[in-house]
Amino acid sequence: MVELDVAIVSGCNRLRYASDVGHQLYARRHGLAQHLEPAPFEGADGYWHKVRRGGSTLDAHDWVVWFDDDAFIDHQSGC
Repeated sequence: MVELDVAIVSGCNRLRYASDVGHQLYARRHGLAQHLEPAPFEGADGYWHKVRRGGSTLDAHDWVVWFDDDAFIDHQSGC
C-alpha cells in the first residue's frame, strides 16, 4: 500500500479565530503536514489566496486539503 503525503492548508488575512489550533492537533494526530498561510498583504483577495497557497503547497505534497480559517474540528477524541 502506498502512503500518500497529505497536507492541511488554511489561510487568512488576519488571525480571527483559534481554529488553527484544532487544525494543528488534527494534523498531528493523523501524521499530516499542516500549514497556516497568512495572506501576503492586507486586503489580498482570500479566494485567489487559496488557489496560490494550495498550488504552491501541492508542489511539496501528494494531496492538499484546504480548511477555512473559521472551520473548527469538534470532538477530536473520536477522530
